[in-house]
Amino acid sequence: MRNKLILIFLVVFLSSCATIPEKNDLSRKDRNLLARWMQIADIASRAEDYRLSCEYYEKIIKEFPDTESAEKAKKETIKLQKILIRSGAMDL
Repeated sequence: MRNKLILIFLVVFLSSCATIPEKNDLSRKDRNLLARWMQIADIASRAEDYRLSCEYYEKIIKEFPDTESAEKAKKETIKLQKILIRSGAMDL
């Protein structure tokens, strides 16, 4: 019984690890670029330069679509676009 539970745990754990492309499939150069773009977007957002932040999030979505960072970038872009629309800085 205990061996079956361990086997089930390992199968579930390893299958979930295999679905994270960001750490395994990207080259070191791409991981560094992705990290820098995320930093720029985050810093621009904190500095309330929402347009620049959206530009970098869009780059991330385009260049690294199957990553966790792209998912975060999509959410952040939607949030920032709402802020820009409310402030009148973005046309519909």
